Amino acid sequence: MEERISMTIKDLNKLEVLTSVQKHKLKRAKAAEILGVGQRQLRRMLRRLEAEGPKGVISRKVGARGNRRLDPAKRALIVDFFRDPDHYDFGPTLTQEYLLASGGPKISITAIRNVMIKNELWQPKLMRKLNVHPLRPRRAKIGELIQLDGSEHDWFEGRGPRCTLLVFIDDATSATLHLKFVKSENTFDYLLATREYIEKYGRPETFYPDKHSVFRVNREGALSGDGKTQFSRTLEELEIKLICANSPQAKGRVERRNRDFQNRLIKAMRIAKICDIEAANAFLPPFLDNLIKSSLKLPPVHKTRTDHFCQRII
Repeated sequence: MEERISMTIKDLNKLEVLTSVQKHKLKRAKAAEILGVGQRQLRRMLRRLEAEGPKGVISRKVGARGNRRLDPAKRALIVDFFRDPDHYDFGPTLTQEYLLASGGPKISITAIRNVMIKNELWQPKLMRKLNVHPLRPRRAKIGELIQLDGSEHDWFEGRGPRCTLLVFIDDATSATLHLKFVKSENTFDYLLATREYIEKYGRPETFYPDKHSVFRVNREGALSGDGKTQFSRTLEELEIKLICANSPQAKGRVERRNRDFQNRLIKAMRIAKICDIEAANAFLPPFLDNLIKSSLKLPPVHKTRTDHFCQRII
């Protein structure tokens, strides 16, 4: 039975040149020039052709295991990771972080993604067309402007009541400086969270929230009062400016961080079996510390006007 050999066009051309040299139809110097090799390499190619026949012109790398191929043990480790019900919706990046945190080997995100796709654990997402918004320049100093937002969500995935996460993001560095779970966005909880922030970092120059009724009077035709909310009057006494964003895109850094938390924080609390606000708030400091250590370098907050923070007894 005749043996079939699969060759590329390049291999066929190489075979033709080497055969011409063997039949003395082509000089070795000219053959080396055509093939782009030296005389020593040409002699090795001729010896292999003589010993193995036409198969000798095919690279030995064809069909061999690649040097960058993922080790089967690491592939099995990734698949086993998803056998845990708490990990069913983890993405490639988060999977890599949890594997490293548990003492596992470092595996590239691309390799993890490929294993997940092959085992139908991950559905590749098509890039959607984005509406491009002009970027607002970052502030120059840490603590100069703090983006403030509340993210209402099913944080406990049905294990507990829906609640809101208050998020404080530094505009200069996108660093998450403070987090607090509350039942809903209201003046008292915002004031309490602001006090906790100031006690830890000092006064910022400016807070940059949305147009929630906590921060500005939204009722049309309001004739009585000074047009200020309790929160805005408190900031005025502390000499902290308040600027309300006109659109979600204007405070995109805190909006993007909210999406990150709705992905990462929810999964972390699922694994920790957290199902109420009190336990969630106790869980936030170590979670935030790990986030800063792994992805952020947080220098001290720059304090302006005074070396001492101001606080108001609430």
